[in-house]
Amino acid sequence: MISKVTFRSLLAVPATSPRFLEKAAQAPADAIFIDLEDAVIAPLKEGARGDAIKAINELDWGRRVVAVRVNGFGTPWGCRDILDVVEACARLDYILLPKCESAADVHAVEVMIASAEAAAPRERKVGIMGLIETPSGVANVEAIAGSGGRLGALVFGGGDYQLDLGSFQR
Repeated sequence: MISKVTFRSLLAVPATSPRFLEKAAQAPADAIFIDLEDAVIAPLKEGARGDAIKAINELDWGRRVVAVRVNGFGTPWGCRDILDVVEACARLDYILLPKCESAADVHAVEVMIASAEAAAPRERKVGIMGLIETPSGVANVEAIAGSGGRLGALVFGGGDYQLDLGSFQR
């Protein structure tokens, strides 16, 4: 069972910056998420996944919660991000799922995580943080929150939410 968590701080770090990753491992934040999504341009996505795996496995994260924000399902990288990172990183605590819009999204990620854990058994289960950043996600937040299983946290992504509403231009 995955415990529900509350963080005072959640630090985002691009997977493509070894210097920022090293600093994040020593930061006073409660939790760190290594970003494979918005902070990484398309030509660097494949390499960024390897960078994230290396950082998780080689840096001392102490007691900090470590998550990886993967690319979304509608991209060429999303599913592979989940499978590769979970399988390769025994230290990983959470997958941060962007554009989480339904309980079905959470269940799909649970299946992928379970598959990766079966391929590389580990002591503790990887949880899911659902990133609510669209009007559909907000509309379905109660169903998402009640989806149970590996869902340990919900995070609100205000910037993408405002973009989706058309509140400001890119």
